[in-house]
Amino acid sequence: MNTVTLSPMVLLGGAGMILVALGFIAYAAWRHLGWAYLGLGALAWVVTVAIKFALAIPLNPEIFAALTGALPGGIGVGLFDLYVGLLTGLTEVLMVWLVMRYTRLGRVDWNRALAFGIGFGAVEALLTGLGSLASVSAIMLAPQSMPPAALAQLAMLNNPLFAIAPIVERFFTIWVHIFCNVLIFFGVAKLQSRWFWLAFAIKSLLDALASFGQTSGMTTTLEQIWILEAGVILFGILSWLGVRWVEKRYSSAAESASSAATGKPSRIKYVVAGIIVVLLFVGIIAAAVRSLPPAPTTLSASAQASVLAYSEPDMDNMMAGMNANDYTTFTRDFDDKLKAAIPPAQFANLEKTVVGKIGKYVSRKVVSVEQTGDFVTVVYAAKFENDDPVTITVAFHPAEPHQIAGLHFNSAKLRQQ
Repeated sequence: MNTVTLSPMVLLGGAGMILVALGFIAYAAWRHLGWAYLGLGALAWVVTVAIKFALAIPLNPEIFAALTGALPGGIGVGLFDLYVGLLTGLTEVLMVWLVMRYTRLGRVDWNRALAFGIGFGAVEALLTGLGSLASVSAIMLAPQSMPPAALAQLAMLNNPLFAIAPIVERFFTIWVHIFCNVLIFFGVAKLQSRWFWLAFAIKSLLDALASFGQTSGMTTTLEQIWILEAGVILFGILSWLGVRWVEKRYSSAAESASSAATGKPSRIKYVVAGIIVVLLFVGIIAAAVRSLPPAPTTLSASAQASVLAYSEPDMDNMMAGMNANDYTTFTRDFDDKLKAAIPPAQFANLEKTVVGKIGKYVSRKVVSVEQTGDFVTVVYAAKFENDDPVTITVAFHPAEPHQIAGLHFNSAKLRQQ
């Protein structure tokens, strides 16, 4: 059995992000903004983000290591966060600006500029939501296939305040995408590059903030997550106000210039739509595959001995805490995420379910020690008073103080309802 239960609430984030995306798309349809530029915006996001990841995957680890190794304290990490933001500006803003500035695609009326921005932001929310919904649904159907640490992290979404955070983030981020893209079209209409630079700065700062959340570890507690979300909300509100400001000043010359090319977008809309469908399908599959847990790697004998040197005392303490029905002892070596996933009420239910079905813990032997992603996983065959064997899977942080990040019990009796 799992030490934590996954309620339908964990699906809320993915479903909510999809609804946010569909809401913006429905608005574009209601306002007759134009499907061609809505699709063109989505295509622009797919292409620029693909290029960004093609650059980031090989370069980011090397740049992070170089900056943090050469500079003291948080200076190196801060510069890395800034680099991540600039990479977004160079791909999602500069590349779009160059295409719009030096082709006729950028000389359009307000409706098409707005449609482009909505398409750019909505496709990100749609793909992210579909990927999240697919992966979480798969985990709920087969939780035993997931590392305990991943289950513990996912269980945080049982709390509605955790679950709605990605929905809020996507809603306000779409406004940032819209504002930055209409700024690009505004700059093209005015033949003024300063609007491009404003869009570049906004996108770069927002992604630097997102990078800071990851590198600083500010995704563990509810308070930390909502501090970051407050920054995203501020960016979103300012962007919404910015969109209204640009709309009032959008050059009538741009609208006039677009009239000559009114028929051109319609001639490409079917090609754009086909490309978008294919890329969306590929994106959904890629997002779902990316969310799957990494394949475990069996450690060498010496590495296993090093792991057991710290895992065995922690296991002794944890199982003693379970036998004594002592929450403090049981969770002494848990990390913050696992403690949040197993509060005292959940521990009481766990103790009642395990001890009530199979009795108290008696002994164990090690079955395997493996590296699973960022964690070390130890699998035990344990004996309880009324069941033998019981599989106990425990995930540890390999870095000191080697806290427990995930826990999973499994046996035929425990699976019985």
